[in-house]
Amino acid sequence: ITKGEALDPHVWLDPILMAKEVEIVRDMLIYLDPLSEMIYQENAQRLITKLTFLDEEFKSGLRTCELREIVVSHEAFAYLARAYGLSMIAIAGISPDEEPSPKTMTSIVDLVRLKKVNTIFFETAVSPKLAESIAREVGAQTLVLNTLESLTLDEVQSGEDYIRVMQKNLTNLRKALLCL
Repeated sequence: ITKGEALDPHVWLDPILMAKEVEIVRDMLIYLDPLSEMIYQENAQRLITKLTFLDEEFKSGLRTCELREIVVSHEAFAYLARAYGLSMIAIAGISPDEEPSPKTMTSIVDLVRLKKVNTIFFETAVSPKLAESIAREVGAQTLVLNTLESLTLDEVQSGEDYIRVMQKNLTNLRKALLCL
């Protein structure tokens, strides 16, 4: 997905696209190390099965939501939104370091009010200041929607991985979107 000239690299936030990435990595590993093909095939299939199940969890978990708009700190969630029929309103662009203009902030606040959005999402690796500012302005809550780009060593050692973080994202999405 592109926005103007910027290419959105966040394909892994759609579990089905992530499964395709697993296949590409598997095939490259087999090419580089054909003697270990069986190991790469088995490991890839195990992960693809988990990703397929995760996709089903998202589909069923987001099927009955009252709201369909998510407001996020930056445009990292376009693939996720498209995969599950959500609309994304981004505070900043593809790069989380982009600062929106005051005019853009006013437009976002107006849109959030119009769409009756009750949650503004932020990421753990990015300052939540802008999300908190909009949330205060419209009386919304803030929740984390994790891009998985900045898991700490402590988080990994405590068992955090792609599947667990994405399940937490689903929990927060269900809460924000008023899913039954």
